[in-house]
Amino acid sequence: IAIDPDTPDWMLAGLCGWPTYASQPAYRSLDGGVTWEPVVGLEGQVYEFHFDRTTPPEARIAFAGTPKGVFQSKDQGASWTRVGPEIGDGCVAAFAAGSRAATGVTRLFCCVTSADESKTDSPAWIMRSADGGGTWERVSELAAGSGGRPLYLLVSDADPHRVYLVKSWN
Repeated sequence: IAIDPDTPDWMLAGLCGWPTYASQPAYRSLDGGVTWEPVVGLEGQVYEFHFDRTTPPEARIAFAGTPKGVFQSKDQGASWTRVGPEIGDGCVAAFAAGSRAATGVTRLFCCVTSADESKTDSPAWIMRSADGGGTWERVSELAAGSGGRPLYLLVSDADPHRVYLVKSWN
């Protein structure tokens, strides 16, 4: 669940398909959680939502990361379009974003891995977008066998340039 920090009546929620990350519906509320309606266009279970604080509250852009990619909404979460990197036969294993209104900086990060969970010897890549998902660049490769699969990426709005990775340890 996520709440727009500048417009707290706008909330987004993704249902959990644990442990398979099966596609589950996501919902939005425009009245602080009193009522909820399903959204359109998100594929896969939502890992994380982000409200882009560099956009004005009345035209706020939101992002969501799922195993199927990174998605963007420009209509208060009613509909979503893919803006993530081309992942081929891989999947997005983690997503996080940060935005700072004072500096106008927004950064999106995702970790791309093999879609086959049994391929623990495959490398993973941290990808970054500085333009709202329009273009993506590889910023780091995680070698195979380096402590398990990525679980979370964390980014703070205080410093959207810095990303932290949390991995499982086998």
